[in-house]
Amino acid sequence: YQVSRNTYAALHSWIWRHLQHILTKQEERLSKGIQAFASVEDLVEAIPDAQGRGLASLDLRSPCELLDEVDHKITPHEKVGCIDEAYSALQKCVADEVKRSEQGRGSAIEITGDDVMSLFILTLYQSSFRDRLAHIAHVEMYLQGAAGLSGSNAV
Repeated sequence: YQVSRNTYAALHSWIWRHLQHILTKQEERLSKGIQAFASVEDLVEAIPDAQGRGLASLDLRSPCELLDEVDHKITPHEKVGCIDEAYSALQKCVADEVKRSEQGRGSAIEITGDDVMSLFILTLYQSSFRDRLAHIAHVEMYLQGAAGLSGSNAV
């Protein structure tokens, strides 16, 4: 890990500027798509029955803060760690809200994978996470290299 971190630290500024540059247009399109929702409420309305299941009232500050940390990481595995922590925090927010809602209603609330994906998108929307595509490309480069080392991408 230390060798990897030192190597990434040495190469990061060049690789990072290159990824930002080549993905500028795509990042602008993505940002415009995300900004198409005028508010968090508009985005929540796109989640089927989110209001009826208490999903609209989730406090997503914790997962947003964890996701924002990706911008401060150099190595891809540190970035993946931040995303994983943000997703775990999101799951905890959902579990806490479901528990609270079930106590008030006395019945179970169904949360689907689509709900969790929508809520993760909402977390992205509310966060100040920048250069999303450059981060994804950086992590993907690492994953492809790791797969090549393990021989799992053999032709």
